[in-house]
Order: sequence, then C-alpha cells, then structure tokens
Amino acid sequence: MGEKGIKALDLRRIYPIKIVWAPYVPNRDVPLFFDEKIKLMEEFSQYALYMAKQHLASHNNTEDNEQAYLSDIQMVAYSLKSFCEYLRVKSKFWKEIEDCDLEEYKDWELANVKTKNSSRTEKTAQETVNRKLRVIYQFYWWAQEIQALMEGWIGWPTAPIRSKLPDYMKDPEAFNKKGEVKKTIYPLCFRRTGARSIHKRQHFATDDELNRLRRYFREFCAPLSAERNILIVDIIEHVGWRGGSVRSLLVEHFSKEVIDSALAQGLREIEVTPPEQKFGYQNAYDVKIKLAIRVASFIKDVRKPILERLGVGEEKAQGHLFISFTTGKPLGNKRISRIIADGFKAIGLRKGSGGHSIRRKFGKETATEILQTRQKRGFSDDPKSVVLDLMPKLGHSAAASHTSYTHGKEDMYKRTEESRLREQVAELQTEVSQKQLENARLHRELDKLKPSSS
Repeated sequence: MGEKGIKALDLRRIYPIKIVWAPYVPNRDVPLFFDEKIKLMEEFSQYALYMAKQHLASHNNTEDNEQAYLSDIQMVAYSLKSFCEYLRVKSKFWKEIEDCDLEEYKDWELANVKTKNSSRTEKTAQETVNRKLRVIYQFYWWAQEIQALMEGWIGWPTAPIRSKLPDYMKDPEAFNKKGEVKKTIYPLCFRRTGARSIHKRQHFATDDELNRLRRYFREFCAPLSAERNILIVDIIEHVGWRGGSVRSLLVEHFSKEVIDSALAQGLREIEVTPPEQKFGYQNAYDVKIKLAIRVASFIKDVRKPILERLGVGEEKAQGHLFISFTTGKPLGNKRISRIIADGFKAIGLRKGSGGHSIRRKFGKETATEILQTRQKRGFSDDPKSVVLDLMPKLGHSAAASHTSYTHGKEDMYKRTEESRLREQVAELQTEVSQKQLENARLHRELDKLKPSSS
C-alpha cells in the first residue's frame, strides 16, 4: 500500500466489510473476507474455500460448469458478508452468536432486503433472508463438525444455536421421510414464504397430456400450423428451454452445414446457443441430432412454403425459426405461450398449465437421469450436488432445479433407462411428424387434381 500513487489505508478508520475475489484454480475464484480494520476474517474465508473445494470435487472445472460454480459460491459470499456486517454493527464475535442473535439478524436483514427493488413482496423478501440463514447455519455446522472450532454450539434441543443440521448432514435420508422434522434443520427460517406451496401447486406435464395436446393440434389446426405448434412443444420437452429462448431460435442454428458436420463426426448432438436467455446468459445446449434433423425438415417443408405462399422473404422473417403464418413475422414470446396455454385449456387441463409445465417435465426427467448416472459412477446423490448439475441444463434456475430434484428422485425408482427411452420417444415423434407432413403434402396435391367447380 506504500507504493507511489496509492494512498495508504488509515487503519484507524472503520471500513465496510469487504470481499476480495482471489484466484483459486483456473477460471475459479474464491471470496476472501476483510473486516472493518482490513484484517482477513480467516474463518469465513476458510469456509468459502471449503465450499469451493466441495463443489470442484464433484464437478469438472469446465466452461460449462462455470456459472453453476459462480452461483453456488456467490450465495455463500453474499450471505456471509451480510452476516459479517451484522456482527460489525452489533460489535459481536461470531463465536458468541446464539439463537436470540440469529433471530435479531433475521429481522435486521429482512429490513435491509425489503429496501431493495428485487424483493417485491414480503414473501420474496423472507425467502431471500431464508437463503442467507441457511448458509449461516451451514457455516456453524462446518465450524463445529469439520473444523472443531467449537463444541456443542449447534445441535438439538438445548445448544446455543438450536438445529438438527449436524444430524441431517450425517443421515439426510432420515429427514426426507419426515416433513415435520425438516423444520428443525433451519428452525429460525420464516415459515410459509410461498416457496413450498408454489412448488406444490406447480403442474408437471405428463406424457399422456402432451400426446393429447399433439392430437388436439393435429385435429383442430391447419396441418402446417399443427406441425409448427407440435415442434415448439417437442423442443421444450426435449431441451427444456423457456419460451423466450424458443422464440429466439434461428434457421441458421439448424442449417444443413451444421447437421452434416455433426453427422460426419459421428456426433449424437449439435450445440445450439439461443440468442435470448434469462439473465442474458449465452450458454450452449445440446440438441439431439434426430430432433435437429426434424427441425431442418420443418424449415424446408413448412417454413419455406409458408413464406412463399405469403410472398415475403427473410427481411420479414428475420431468420427466425418460428414465424406467424399470416404475416411471416417472428412469433412473439406471448404468442408462443398462448399457443401452448390454449391447447392445454382445450384438452381440459387446469389454469396455469403452459410451457413451464413442459419445462418442469424436462427438469424432472433430467434430474432422474443425473441421479442414476451419479449412482452408477459412485458419486454422491445429495441434493446440493444434483442441483448444481441441473442448474446449467435449466438455465441456472436454482428454484426450478430444487423442485426438479425432488420430483426426479421420486421417479428414480420407477424408471430405469430414462435417457434411452427419451431418445426413442424423440425418434418416434420425428417419424410421426414426417408422416403427417407427407400426408399434408399429398392432400395438397389431390386438391390440385380435383376439377374446378366453375
């Protein structure tokens, strides 16, 4: 700090709690915490390093996993920073903290969170505080059980910090079967924030429902419109994209060159990066080659004839895969959502069923595949590890990943070869689609041959 041009720190001054991100391994940083005197807060920094090691032990250090790592470690960093700020304001040492202090922190942090625009309601603010509280409980578990920095400080029922987290970490399965007991793991968290009830109300599309939806489109929509609508449904089912990402897909993503190159290399997938992704991500996703070939057929047999019939070109369609069959312009996100929601409504499903129902189906089935793969390879199947694997596939949505994990684990014992079956379903859907398109083409040819009534 004494170098020329850099002002020396006045260590008599009270500084804010500071996080400095330090390189750990290539492309992975860890947070270091500094107190109001710019002194390293060793225990909090060591815990962040421990969490980084835990993550990297079960995830390859690749670009694909970078965002999952960042989401995980940032949650730790900013939760502990908040707690350290509370300790500074209250002039308390972390080893002195008891339940009454955590309860005071909870109310203190809730007031802070509610001043931020991102927390629109009381319940969302409470759930934000809950996430931070869970990190703090886990920090004390680590300090006691892993580092032996304290003894008997967190436990049940008479410890200064009352929690069954140490018991849970030893045997998570015992708690999965007892809903009421779960409340003792993080007992000071706000109840009824809406997180669990929302998940209960959410609808997960089923194979039967999607088959009925496809039949509805084929029976009540014009043939080419039906194929467009069904392809939208099938892309969400097999890739899990949000409506906005589907809307942004371009013809160039499924060009003959891209597919021929994949086939020449013997690949079973192509990589597609939807231009529109949540939070502005630019992540590439694997699309099965069979589905990609089907999309290419749609471009040639449906999209191209529609543009020719309308007498418009790419200046109107802007290269988008899905277009309006009346104007040739790209379909909007709301229109795609409405197509699916109206279809679900027509087959008698409750209000709220839509594109996200299909996305949840993808999440649940993908969670099942991940659980099976991790078990076969001898990896841990604890929720945290599985959720981190799921997040990139679901566009880094932690809430969706947690829900998918829960439902996927329920299905894991009912399904044995999920991935293989999903590929077979995709192939059958492609065959059905191609037959439907051929039927539509033959009908058009027959109409041309019919004598004119004039």
